Amino acid sequence: MGEELKRFEKLLRYAYGGALIVFGIDKFFNLLVSWQEYVSPYLVQMGISPSALVHFAGVVEIILGSLLLSKWILGGAYALMGWLVLIVINLITSGGHYDIVIQDFLLMAGVYGLIRLTAIRALADAGRA
Repeated sequence: MGEELKRFEKLLRYAYGGALIVFGIDKFFNLLVSWQEYVSPYLVQMGISPSALVHFAGVVEIILGSLLLSKWILGGAYALMGWLVLIVINLITSGGHYDIVIQDFLLMAGVYGLIRLTAIRALADAGRA
């Protein structure tokens, strides 16, 4: 795997991992945005507290970001794809925020790129072993 591709993989890992950790921490402080506004009313009707759900999401995002920055990149990236799907479903059922739905689909495309780059690097490293 070329050095340029390794640098790009590292850039994606740090960007996604760092952003997830920052957003996860902010779920407890609401400095960037009031995260409870994004909770689907269907979840609230089921008796789930928006605050508890957002805090849970914060913990999940901190864990996912940490995985991307660790040696478990692929596991973290696949889990992030699933997490983004759940976020998209939540946003669609909230009846709004379609701009963020589109952004999350674009994030999924980038995560897929990270998955492919990481898999290619792993194969190249295995071939050298």
